[in-house]
Amino acid sequence: GGYNSVKLSVNPKDVNKALTSGALRGGMLLSGSVASKEDHGYLIDIGVGGTKAFLPHQAAQNCVKMINKEDDLKVGQYLTCLIQKVKDNGRIVQLCANRANVAAAVATEEQNWTLNNLLPGLVVKAQVQKVLLNGITVSFLSSFTGIVDFMHLDPNKPGGYQKEQMVKACIVSFHPSSKSIRLTLRQSLLHPGNLLRQLSSNQISRVVEQCTVKTYYKKVGAVFELDDGSLAFAHMNQLSNSKQ
Repeated sequence: GGYNSVKLSVNPKDVNKALTSGALRGGMLLSGSVASKEDHGYLIDIGVGGTKAFLPHQAAQNCVKMINKEDDLKVGQYLTCLIQKVKDNGRIVQLCANRANVAAAVATEEQNWTLNNLLPGLVVKAQVQKVLLNGITVSFLSSFTGIVDFMHLDPNKPGGYQKEQMVKACIVSFHPSSKSIRLTLRQSLLHPGNLLRQLSSNQISRVVEQCTVKTYYKKVGAVFELDDGSLAFAHMNQLSNSKQ
């Protein structure tokens, strides 16, 4: 039988292809790769045509210490950075790679994000618009509306969510045709630049005799708590007709 193929890219020219020099603003969160090491810092390829991005040594020190263990950044190394300064209408930008500053970055209305250049990974302040059976809808940056499905709600949030409640969310995806924006409220994804814990595969094929149903979603599936406290999801097609 056939199979679906998904091609991924971390090339800045693909990731940031919707951005232009004129759209760059201070405080924006961008990803890029080290193009070269210079006397006073690094040239960073952010994939935006007509723009040179520079990361001074001082602004890279924290990243060098925390990620590279005091070694210099390597050509080709992938980074998440903040734009500190924009000069000459976006032709020159100065970056910062301090992990604390990057992790605290939140997209703002003043940065003039548009539907065409919203980037997955951006963290925003959002307001709950509707509470649905399988998630919530939120509004953010004045003019955008997105969906947080139940798999991306914070599992540690007691009592669920209320209309008009303010939340911190991260953009997961944007579908150009349907204009659908998906977001997540999971804490591990709300701090840009942080290293994510690698998912372990040692649970696969293990039979769990006693697990607790945490939540059941009609026509979708159920979330279970395993014996080690971790959560697992079973699609409705994988559920048994029996309660045993």
